[in-house]
Amino acid sequence: MKTATLFEYEEQCFEISETDSIDGKSLRLTEKTLQELERLNNGTFLEIGRTTIKAKNFVGVIKVGDISIQVLPKIIRTANTEKHKALSASNLLKMLSYTELVPFSSPKAAVLDSDHIDLFEIFIRLFADGLENLIRHTQPREYIKKSDNLSFVKGKIRINDYINPARMHIIPCTYYDFLIDSPLNRTLKFTCHLMSRSISDSPTIRKLRSIINILDQVTLAPITVHEVDRIAFTRLNRMFEPFIRICRLFLQHSTLTLQVSHIESFSLMIPMERLFEAFVASVLKNNPVYFFGPGFKVIEQKSIGYLAKDENGRNIFFMKPDIVIEGRSRPGIIDTKYKILKPEEIKYGVSQSDMYQMHAYATKTNASFCMLLYPDMIFSQKRDFTITGPNTEIQVLIRSIPLSYNLSDPKGWAAFQKNLNEIVRPLSTAKDNIHQQVIGQGTVNG
Repeated sequence: MKTATLFEYEEQCFEISETDSIDGKSLRLTEKTLQELERLNNGTFLEIGRTTIKAKNFVGVIKVGDISIQVLPKIIRTANTEKHKALSASNLLKMLSYTELVPFSSPKAAVLDSDHIDLFEIFIRLFADGLENLIRHTQPREYIKKSDNLSFVKGKIRINDYINPARMHIIPCTYYDFLIDSPLNRTLKFTCHLMSRSISDSPTIRKLRSIINILDQVTLAPITVHEVDRIAFTRLNRMFEPFIRICRLFLQHSTLTLQVSHIESFSLMIPMERLFEAFVASVLKNNPVYFFGPGFKVIEQKSIGYLAKDENGRNIFFMKPDIVIEGRSRPGIIDTKYKILKPEEIKYGVSQSDMYQMHAYATKTNASFCMLLYPDMIFSQKRDFTITGPNTEIQVLIRSIPLSYNLSDPKGWAAFQKNLNEIVRPLSTAKDNIHQQVIGQGTVNG
């Protein structure tokens, strides 16, 4: 596998060649590879020019044939880029795991080689590790509905079909069999088969083949995303749901089939602002007592109603804060913003539209405090704004949380959570008299 690594908004030069290759910073692509990359990208993840490829605000990996282009978060980048590729990849996977997008924890240090980081290979390795460990202890079976003509009664008799006097000894029945050859298992087997063909790491291939062997009684056949969406989860197979989500993601964004195609491609690209938002929300939801105290609840993307009505009385401008903290008479609001603060500026780099948004949220919910939370590289930034009006004061806390900790290391993870706790704790200890019920037209004072 040939891998080009970029950070967000970083540019990579390339040239058209007879073969695909990566030599240091030099990227060469064939016309067919470039065309497939442009098709897969569809103007979304990368800016592809005549001689350059520039990353946008998406992180993850795009694989076309033997070429893999991976994009890491810029916010985790330090002066020594090469040394910190492993940290960036590790932290990215840790953040993904907390969004419940992937069913595995962040990788161990041995998985990440600072000289060769391949997110695609790591992603599949962690998937295979988790699935093999689960499936060795729990082979999922499902009740499959069947209809058949039997010589004995099984399940329910299909009365409408039981009308031929000459065939009264044949009983049409509908019944359920508890089988291993289920849509869930066929999805797992098919996806593992495709994955084993798309990577080069021998230990991972062996794990995938081990899973396939465990599912020996399961039919190997193509599975569509539509079929995956029809899989029903019960208490008996619920533990496999995260792995099925990965299978769906892989099948949805892949051109791999049982037949070898000319160019096989795959993409897993996630908008970094959405990942940051989901990661922070998931960390807070995972342990609300630690961050806010007993009795508090963290709600992600809570609907709080509409901002206005039009002349016909129809509600318009739907409002949904990133994070709402409940547990007292008045809630706290957190909105995450994936951009860098500018301490040297009087407005701190906070946009006017973001402050308008906080004003609207506070007015609608009568929030005691609001917070705009930003990522940072090294230090936590802190500043307090007050939105003022004739009859109101709304305090907006401007904070940033460093993402440069080693989130896969227990000490680094503990330090990150401690820092986040210090940042958000005021939302549970705020006095209720900060923000009055009546809202007037105000200005921002910093």
